[in-house]
Amino acid sequence: MRELVAEYRALRASVIQLWISSIPEAGPHVGQDIIRFNEAIDQSLAESIASFADKVDASREYFLGILGHDLRSPLAAATLFAYLLAESTTLDPDSRHMATVLRSSLDAMNHLVRDILDFTGARLGARMEVRPGPMDLLPLCHEVLAELRSVHPARAFVFTEPEGDTTGRWDSGRLRQLISNLLGNAVQHGSDTRPVTLTATLSADEALLAVHNFGPPIPEEKVSVIFDPMKRHQASGRAERHAPAGSVGLGLYIAREVVNAHGGSITVVSAGEETTFTVRLPRHCKVSQPGMD
Repeated sequence: MRELVAEYRALRASVIQLWISSIPEAGPHVGQDIIRFNEAIDQSLAESIASFADKVDASREYFLGILGHDLRSPLAAATLFAYLLAESTTLDPDSRHMATVLRSSLDAMNHLVRDILDFTGARLGARMEVRPGPMDLLPLCHEVLAELRSVHPARAFVFTEPEGDTTGRWDSGRLRQLISNLLGNAVQHGSDTRPVTLTATLSADEALLAVHNFGPPIPEEKVSVIFDPMKRHQASGRAERHAPAGSVGLGLYIAREVVNAHGGSITVVSAGEETTFTVRLPRHCKVSQPGMD
């Protein structure tokens, strides 16, 4: 970038110097000609910088995509062995504890790689892949909450279960990702001493999921960008140690993309000491997309 700007600076100075030396005598038109020339140079410089920045961004995103793709296989193998070791009955307690910690760390790495791949695909123009199928929302919520409780044993979680039929047509993997990201965000930014609440309500046409936490509100100026990638709101007074392992500020962005891919909506209300993210999804999602690798 420095070389690019330096070339335009040299070009501007050289052209003006040669042009002025070629003019027999300065007239009233000289000032206007210099202004027009400078405007043309500035426009060309701005377009060159934008083109250069686009190429840098594209290279970075291709690199992230390739990196995430190539990490999946070794991570999957390591995670499988960590799960087997954690469930082994032949290890001593200390070894099993280390295997459990290893399993949690590898889960966090898998979560990070998945978010990077989703982010890169979206930035390169690919829509998030969803494959809706018949599923039951209730056991999925219980499974995600169990995972969060194991990772955050000191935190309290409350689940307000839906009544009646809890089946629908969604992508179960993506819904797991959505609920996990919203709950993880609530844990990160919510009060350490008050519970995080997940509420599920189903009607004939839609499913409503709400994640509620107590704690400092989201500043009004950040609400409009809270779902943008790499935008990590850090509540005042909360240290970086609260950030979950494997977080790069993509959780809410991925959550929004999952909702959009299902044809739903996501909103946030933050006031006083309470914050609530509300997701509305069609109960029978009909989105069908080709697979992506």
